[in-house]
Amino acid sequence: MFVRADLLLKDTVPEMAGRHVVHYGWEDFDPVLLVYDRRTDKTERLELDRLDWSLSEAKCCVGSFGEDGYRPCAQARKVTKFDQCSGCASSWIAVQSCIYEPQCDGSRCESRICKREHTVYLALFGSKAKIGMTTSRRLRERGIEQGADAIVPLVRKENRLEGRRAENEISRTLRLPQMMQKRKVLEEQGRNLQGERLDEIYRSYLATLSSRMDVLDAKLEVLDQYPMKDLGGRVPQLVDTAGKHRGTVLGSKGKFLFYEDHLSKLNALELADLPGRHLGGPAKRY
Repeated sequence: MFVRADLLLKDTVPEMAGRHVVHYGWEDFDPVLLVYDRRTDKTERLELDRLDWSLSEAKCCVGSFGEDGYRPCAQARKVTKFDQCSGCASSWIAVQSCIYEPQCDGSRCESRICKREHTVYLALFGSKAKIGMTTSRRLRERGIEQGADAIVPLVRKENRLEGRRAENEISRTLRLPQMMQKRKVLEEQGRNLQGERLDEIYRSYLATLSSRMDVLDAKLEVLDQYPMKDLGGRVPQLVDTAGKHRGTVLGSKGKFLFYEDHLSKLNALELADLPGRHLGGPAKRY
């Protein structure tokens, strides 16, 4: 039976190439994608100005970063829900499920992150809004890595557990989600709402919330310096992460990289889904 070469390469190239995606994040408005090359035992930053990649379906633990640099996972364990295995994640959180649902104020496992002050925030994606929670020192960074158009703190709580409780309460009060659907985020990419309109949306939610509880009356921070070209009002189409990606890069915003393929179709590749996967490319052409 004949099998197309590009389908074979989809599964074989990334593992053979030896490059493992171990981190995706932002430094201010500069996206950072790091890969680890087992052949050289080094990490390197991958440039995002050109796109010709093959990405594996399976994910392996990304290892950990510490004061002594990067350490690959000793067992190279396969992962699904999280980027790290429980062993590699233990340096910053003892129980991974507490990332979403903290069980205590940090006193049981002495987790530093759970003991830190947390902020419940409102994030705007065009005309859509969501409620979220993060450590207070990472508020702006959290907005950028989510690709929000604006972010503002609503309340601050002394630890992660109290922050999570406040997040649930505010989400119910305003009837806003705590997770924005990818489809809705992409639908808003073609819009270009000005700061005044974003502030109007925020103030309407603040008026409702302030009648129910004590909240901060903070200034909305507009986040508008993402490295993005104008999409011309088009709505990007989300593509499967695993497989082949080739095209002209139009920019990055939050979780996504936007590119046009050879048919001029506007695609969105979820870069936040890359850590753990193996990367290969460019592939040979037959």
